[in-house]
Amino acid sequence: MMGMANRICWACGAHAHMSLVSSPQYSENSWTSNYPSGIWSGLFQCDSCKKCSIGSIHNSKLNDPKDVADLMNTNDVTMLWHPQSAIWKEFADVPDPIAKAASEANACLSIGAYRAAILMARTVIEATATDKGIGRGTLVHKIDELESRGILSDQIKQEAHEIRYLGNDVAHGGFSEPVSEEEATDILGFLDTFLDYVYQMPLAIQRRKESRKQRRESAQNI
Repeated sequence: MMGMANRICWACGAHAHMSLVSSPQYSENSWTSNYPSGIWSGLFQCDSCKKCSIGSIHNSKLNDPKDVADLMNTNDVTMLWHPQSAIWKEFADVPDPIAKAASEANACLSIGAYRAAILMARTVIEATATDKGIGRGTLVHKIDELESRGILSDQIKQEAHEIRYLGNDVAHGGFSEPVSEEEATDILGFLDTFLDYVYQMPLAIQRRKESRKQRRESAQNI
């Protein structure tokens, strides 16, 4: 059967076909909380870089490895991959060190590392304040100072504080309380808005002004 297992390869980053190179094996004891029990796992090789991944499906009804292999080689089954592949997000018009940290926060979110995502988001807020010349004081002071200098609106300031609050809880509150995907997604949504307001929107407006000026000058020269 023609294989149709595809994923974003953890090693080369390509969206590539994965070739099953071993007979699937069944285990009652799962290695992941996503599949509590009863999983079939097979070794797959990336057609692009030849690095290997483990692909697993939850299906306790099949008992023939050949049938499982046929199922894995279709696009009709949800496959859990290991290692997981992180999704990195680009932040145009944001200073490179800050953009890389924000992208890392999104990569953490994409693989379920929610605490790490929130801590990286908090780091981005602090780094932005430093980039804007506010290097002293607590993060509370830095965020408030960003607003007082007109760099943040009141709403964006509140979103930055929400990032700080949860970041502090994660950093200092121990690990007794889990961080949910919804919480981490909300926090990174706030981070996107924060970076857009501080860096991306001002440059977009400036480019629009320059374009309008050039258009006006071109019209006058006709």
